[in-house]
Amino acid sequence: MGQTCMSGRQTVQLDQRNRISYPVSYRNAIGDILFISPDQRSRGYLVMRSKEGYEKELDRIEQECTEQGDDREEIEDARRDFAGATQNPVPDKNNRITLNKELIEYADLKGAVVIIGIGEYAEIWDADRLKAYEEERARLKAAKRAKKDAEKRAKMAAEEEA
Repeated sequence: MGQTCMSGRQTVQLDQRNRISYPVSYRNAIGDILFISPDQRSRGYLVMRSKEGYEKELDRIEQECTEQGDDREEIEDARRDFAGATQNPVPDKNNRITLNKELIEYADLKGAVVIIGIGEYAEIWDADRLKAYEEERARLKAAKRAKKDAEKRAKMAAEEEA
């Protein structure tokens, strides 16, 4: 299946059987063969990829390890860690996917779950965790902007004095 770019957000519910809806827009982009893994930066969300995206990520991990000078065993360990944590769920006839316990615990999924299209892949977040993450990012961004603005004002004041 030719992969298309994914975008937008959809909120779905994690049910008592650890299933979430697999939204049609993402299914059209990813297909029925999908891979779900923990994010590679340990931020507490899941990443949903197509088969091609999964293979690209394995290649990226190997390339990154090679560039860092890792030996073959370290490269194999990194690939094994990623592949071992990845689930390959099969959508059911009602367009739902069942997530394993390890992924649910990693992402602390409960109740409302937000799926966000990020180009070639989608992120799966617990709604409360995503809200907290976005609020923290907004706070850091505002602080960074305020620092730059203060530096700019100080520079302009120094130039006026000169």
